Amino acid sequence: CEGCHGPGQAHVEGGGDITKIRHFDKLTPQQINETCQGCHAGVHPNYQRGPHARAGLSCLSCHNVHKPKVEQNLLVASEPQLCFQCHTDVKPNFDMPFHHPVNEGVVKCSDCHDVHGTFGPNNLRATVDQNMICTKCHNDVRGPFVYEHAAVRAEGCLGCHSPHGSPNPRMLNMPSVNTLCNQCHSRVAAGTVHGMNSGSDELQPCTSCHTYIHGSNINAAFLR
Repeated sequence: CEGCHGPGQAHVEGGGDITKIRHFDKLTPQQINETCQGCHAGVHPNYQRGPHARAGLSCLSCHNVHKPKVEQNLLVASEPQLCFQCHTDVKPNFDMPFHHPVNEGVVKCSDCHDVHGTFGPNNLRATVDQNMICTKCHNDVRGPFVYEHAAVRAEGCLGCHSPHGSPNPRMLNMPSVNTLCNQCHSRVAAGTVHGMNSGSDELQPCTSCHTYIHGSNINAAFLR
């Protein structure tokens, strides 16, 4: 008990006087975090630079040492309900027609996010290749490829996909694949295959021909 609450002799001699020990209800979030980091700094070295600490949350915002609702990690609630208590803007995305199965319990927020702080945006788990957050599951698009799609290397998966949920079957961040592609590949002039008859990008999706859009080992234009 003294590891968290400090020396307890005066507390005992005072008949249980709570003013004689470290009482967490009376501490600021910063003081609470400093107490917990006394043991956990080596495991969570980036917490103080993360958005949770900057928002004024303490370790006890998510953890309950004495009466946790979830025994593992001593959480005050299970995921994703715990995260949704604050991240109400993200919660509706998982009700989209196509979404990562977070509500279904197949995927957890902490599979992709390190809630204790990282050097990446949105507390994304840090890897040598940031796309590995996605390709650890979606290994069919991992590569390496002879011909790389520059967008995958530069912007990463989030350049084209909405990871929480989307109206699009491929969880694209645009309504259709052609709208998405034309953000970078503006329409090719009329008179080419892209603007003629059945080859027009108004009549069929780009991916009908450019099948290997994540990368290809056989064609620089990612053709099938």
